[in-house]
Amino acid sequence: EELRRWIAVGTVLLFGGVNIFGVGKMGFIGGLITLVQLAILGVFVGAGVLTIVMHPGGLSNFGGPLPHGGFGVLSGMALMYIAFQGSEIVVQSSEELKDPTRNLPKAILYSFAIVVGLYIVVAIVAIGGISAATPSAEVLGRSGEGALVEAARHFLLPAGAVILTVGGALAGLQ
Repeated sequence: EELRRWIAVGTVLLFGGVNIFGVGKMGFIGGLITLVQLAILGVFVGAGVLTIVMHPGGLSNFGGPLPHGGFGVLSGMALMYIAFQGSEIVVQSSEELKDPTRNLPKAILYSFAIVVGLYIVVAIVAIGGISAATPSAEVLGRSGEGALVEAARHFLLPAGAVILTVGGALAGLQ
């Protein structure tokens, strides 16, 4: 409860600072937020990989293909569609590029490669890092939007849940 209050106060102060000092500083703040988010993902992935290596039973969490049938595939496709909604920002910045006909396709492919790579690594770690009596897919599925926080709770303990919650709050700022 106390942590939530501090996060709320920090969020209000950040937005207030942006309003006071102007949007010009937002580029620097946005870059800083992105670096912090990448560091949080790095800690999450590193701890998850370490958990999988130390407890190889986590690899049994990867069951057979299509455990939830076609509906599971459609659910995953819907999630990926939502996840890539912001990718049009790359195209919108084409006016600022030098030689956009050459550089824009590269930017799109590089950004998709980075995002897809991150999604795959985070998903593997989230699924493989949970060692519970209940299959990890069910644990994560019951957690809904807090699935990564729940995964972090398994291999980073309560501190991991707090760290990922802060990362999620930072994602909401951008």
